[in-house]
Amino acid sequence: MKDMEFSEFVSRLHSVVGSGNSTHSFTKSILDAVTIDCEEVDDILDSYSEDTYKAYFNGNTKVTKIANKLSAYLEPFEFTSYLEKFSDFTTESLCEVFADYLPKSTPHTVVSDISDLLVSIIRTAASGKRKPAAKPPVKEKEPKTDEEIITDALSKGVQTFADALKANTHQVADQIRANNKKTGSPEDEPESVEAEVVDDEMPSGAAEEEDKRITVIKQQTNVIQNGDNNVNVTNNGSMNFNF
Repeated sequence: MKDMEFSEFVSRLHSVVGSGNSTHSFTKSILDAVTIDCEEVDDILDSYSEDTYKAYFNGNTKVTKIANKLSAYLEPFEFTSYLEKFSDFTTESLCEVFADYLPKSTPHTVVSDISDLLVSIIRTAASGKRKPAAKPPVKEKEPKTDEEIITDALSKGVQTFADALKANTHQVADQIRANNKKTGSPEDEPESVEAEVVDDEMPSGAAEEEDKRITVIKQQTNVIQNGDNNVNVTNNGSMNFNF
């Protein structure tokens, strides 16, 4: 449970014992009742205006400054004496009003318990420190399903492979080129030349070297001597000789 603020304390107390008192006068009287009776305290209390005490009661202004000035003069027994003046019925009402903050209080102890509570509130305000709020409990994570476990494992494996490949891209490429050469990769084979032959003429895309090795003779008459006789051989088409 969070610390009780001064404004909440005086508001609760006012609902039980503050009948007929204005908020500013009641607030000032509470601070007077919880301190020792001396001239220094009177001077401190009188230095604040009615509007300031109203703001203390409503919670619009913190009591830090006045609490700091009064902390040296606090006396819980003085406030106990203040509350003991009221009836037993009032004491029982105080038990009910402060039950959430003082659950163990009884009609016999509530007066002193409330006095100690007020002193604690003023001292806390004077120091400017508040108890840290309790941290919410940490919610336990639900166990992963079988599918989630497998997916996480595969994702990590793929990412590891991708990172390794990225870091060694050049080395992997060189290794692939070397393997392709050993196995006779198609990229090492000479490119073939496609040529079209028209009417038994020389192929249209043949290399220059082929031109030197192929002789084309068109419509040439050849004379072949066979003994004393000459035989004429006439070529009406084309004859190709490959050497």
